[in-house]
Amino acid sequence: MFDIGFWELFLVAVIGLIVLGPERLPHTVRMAGAWIGRIRRSILDAQYEITRQLELEELKQRLLKIEQEKDHENNETIIHPVNDEEKNLDDNTNNVLHEPNNDSRIDDLNNERSGTSR
Repeated sequence: MFDIGFWELFLVAVIGLIVLGPERLPHTVRMAGAWIGRIRRSILDAQYEITRQLELEELKQRLLKIEQEKDHENNETIIHPVNDEEKNLDDNTNNVLHEPNNDSRIDDLNNERSGTSR
């Protein structure tokens, strides 16, 4: 993290001893260590929380993509049979309409629908 060697630390300790004195230096070093520890924990907690939020967002995106693919597949499995049945119905209707002598059949079907018979 910091590129501080032994001699730099020794120099800081000597200056601290001169400035603070032997009575207050141990207490000050303990307090500085405690503050540094708290800061490091806070930074690590923030990194963990950010990483966790990013992973959750990625999982949400994957889940949404999978749900959209599944909906698309479901729609395709529903639409294809409906389209096939519609085509079959159109073909059958065209066959019935284009067959010879279907006028009497169509009249019979119309009469059955209206409730009258010949």
